[in-house]
Amino acid sequence: DISVWLEFRRVLFRSISKKKVIFDPGIGFSKGLTDSLHIIKNINQFNELGFTLLGLSRKSFLGKLFAIENPKERDAVTLGANIAALTNGCNIIRTHNVLLCKQFLMAFDACLGEKWKFILKKVMKGLLLYWVEKKSVNHRYV
Repeated sequence: DISVWLEFRRVLFRSISKKKVIFDPGIGFSKGLTDSLHIIKNINQFNELGFTLLGLSRKSFLGKLFAIENPKERDAVTLGANIAALTNGCNIIRTHNVLLCKQFLMAFDACLGEKWKFILKKVMKGLLLYWVEKKSVNHRYV
């Protein structure tokens, strides 16, 4: 149960600066569809531990939710899940298709402007995007 684990971590992390902690609740690791959606909807509850990271890119729960078997065909639904997570308070997202995600967030920002600027300014400053290339994990700040 994540709430029990979270309470334990609150005590454990009390002496560590929140700026040094990145918390990933592990979407897809022993979690079903309902659990994954619950975490995305309530990700802001984890922000008191530090920065929150969600890796929603091409996850199997998205495949089940939208009946998309091939993970490489889940980029569009990944964008929807990512913007929901960011809107709900997630600080960092992990994705396979970095360029598509960056373009999506830029278009989102341009179309909604000031209404959502507070989210995108926070996200774009520290957005750490991961991608997989030839069996190695890379990262870069955008």
